[in-house]
Amino acid sequence: MKYDILIVGQGIAGSTLAVELLQRGVKVLVVDRLDEGSSSRVAAGLVTPLTGKGLNPGWRQSEYLPVAESFYSSLERKTAENFYHPCEVVRVFKSARERDKWRGKSATHSQWGQEKTFSQSGITAEFGGLQMSGGAWLDTQKFITVVKQLLTENNAYREANFSEADVKFTSDGVIWDNVSADKIILCQGAYGLNGEGWFGNVPSRCAKGEILTLKIDGLPSDTRYHAAGWLAARGDDTWKAGATYDWQNLNSKNTEAGEAEVLTKLSSWFKHPVEVLAQEAGVRPIIRNSRPVIGFHHAHNEIGFFNGLGSKGSLMAPAVAGHFADVLTGQSELDPELSIPFPEETAHTPIPTGNLLKKAHALVADVVSEGDVVIDATVGNGHDTLYLTTLVGARGKVIGFDIQQQAIESAGERLSSAGVLMDGYDLHQRSHDEIQQVIHPTQVGQGACVMFNLGYLPGADKSVITLLDSTLKALQQSVTFLKSGGLLSVMCYPGHAGGDNEAAEVQKWMMALPQEQFHTSHYVRESHTETTPFLLTAHKK
Repeated sequence: MKYDILIVGQGIAGSTLAVELLQRGVKVLVVDRLDEGSSSRVAAGLVTPLTGKGLNPGWRQSEYLPVAESFYSSLERKTAENFYHPCEVVRVFKSARERDKWRGKSATHSQWGQEKTFSQSGITAEFGGLQMSGGAWLDTQKFITVVKQLLTENNAYREANFSEADVKFTSDGVIWDNVSADKIILCQGAYGLNGEGWFGNVPSRCAKGEILTLKIDGLPSDTRYHAAGWLAARGDDTWKAGATYDWQNLNSKNTEAGEAEVLTKLSSWFKHPVEVLAQEAGVRPIIRNSRPVIGFHHAHNEIGFFNGLGSKGSLMAPAVAGHFADVLTGQSELDPELSIPFPEETAHTPIPTGNLLKKAHALVADVVSEGDVVIDATVGNGHDTLYLTTLVGARGKVIGFDIQQQAIESAGERLSSAGVLMDGYDLHQRSHDEIQQVIHPTQVGQGACVMFNLGYLPGADKSVITLLDSTLKALQQSVTFLKSGGLLSVMCYPGHAGGDNEAAEVQKWMMALPQEQFHTSHYVRESHTETTPFLLTAHKK
């Protein structure tokens, strides 16, 4: 059977692209493996105009939101179904600091929200809140079902497992199974971001999310609430509540810890009794800067890619799919801000500086104040540890980690010689990937700084080095420890055995942090080579 375009995956990306192509008269076949745990089928489908700790609108939101509204309403009319639901969205300020942050942005973001004082039984809103404009939710399961029916009616749908190994390239396209096509477009979500295959080099950082379905009696269902987590009405006194972010266990299995985390977040501001009816888990596909990505393989123009919608897929998918459909039908050139490779990735020029250690200390000094809690994730001989104690002062705390007894003893002697009281620091002979086991739950999201100095301990056994797996786990735990305005500082050493791979992977991880949550920088010596140390930093917005 001959088709113009073979789309692999019928999540939000594949569904919106298929609809756009069908509207242009393109002969499409969508192949889907029916993964019930895919993020699209589990997702709450929230369109939230102002998000995150920064209270910022989504990327290109002014452009993309009207396109999304038009796309969904048009498909609703065509299919006589209803799956896109505009609704009031309220952000409950958790503190005076959060309220004041909004007041500092209200002039530039007034299009998307207005401060609101409100009183709702069972909801703690001591500092007021923010009423948003343009909020909605997409019933993702119903949307996907509606599109599947539309595809089936057009003989454009097949349930099957797809493997890149089964694809054969011909002079005029590709052949898979008994299907020939001009192009294949992979819309596989997190499943397609596994480090292998045609687009295995696309930097990604996926996250598992768990969502609860709750029974809540007596709460008005015309408003969605956001504070620590969120609470969204689904009718008949049922609500969705979420969500967790697990960066390590990338599967669709429900966990007791996930349920507890959602309920704990909710209980910090919501006092109504709730009954848990159901729990779902899925993995969000997150790519550089949390932006969707489209484009073609560098060696096979017949192979395309549409991925990275993340938690804003309901908002962004229609506009990006429409643009990609225009590209595929020769009506438009590929938008460089959406394409592979990333413009910002290739243009992320390292910043030359003098002494890297002095630069790291200067950046740390800008964010750490007296009384703060900070972490030295690689104590070593205690130089960074001592410097941090001078910044946090007698009322603060430095928490240090190192697996080597020699390092802990050397650092302790250095601190003692400098007159630092033991109340000002805690040194742990433990791996830095055990940060979460050491810090108190109240310190999560409160840390001012985490410093890493990778490699080996100077003056000790050079075969004992930091290892990539534990380093990446420690980095992820570090960003959850940081508060807004906090700093992650990582000194990398590619010049020793094993250090080159660790440095490269850490750099990839750091550069993949969501742009709306972090500002990343890369510093090098003015005279640098591939083996000289370099400094990576991430400021949490």
